[in-house]
Amino acid sequence: MKSNTTILLLLFSIILFSSLVNAENPANQELNKETCEHCRYFYELIKSFMKQHFPNGAAQSLAIQSCLKESEPFKSRCIDLANHIPDIQYRLEKGQKAEQACLELSYCH
Repeated sequence: MKSNTTILLLLFSIILFSSLVNAENPANQELNKETCEHCRYFYELIKSFMKQHFPNGAAQSLAIQSCLKESEPFKSRCIDLANHIPDIQYRLEKGQKAEQACLELSYCH
C-alpha cells in the first residue's frame, strides 16, 4: 500500500512539474526534446546495469553525476529525472518499453 502511494505521489509530482513547463516556447520545446532523449538514455542505462547485476542505485548515482555537469535549465530537469530512476526501473522490470515509460512519466510529449 505504501509503495503504491509513493508511486502515485511521484507520478503526480511529475505531472505537476510538466504542466508548469510551457511547451509553446521554442526554448522549452528544445528542453523537452533533450529531457525526452535523456529519459530514454537513462532507461537503456538502467537496463544495461540490471543485465550486468550492478547494485541497486548504481545507475542513479552515475546519472546524477552526469546531470551535475549539465548547465541550467536542463540540469534541474536532469536531476529530477535521475531521482525517478527507481520508478523507471520498476517499469523496466514490468516489461514496459522506454518510449511508453517516458511518455507516461511525462518526460516525452
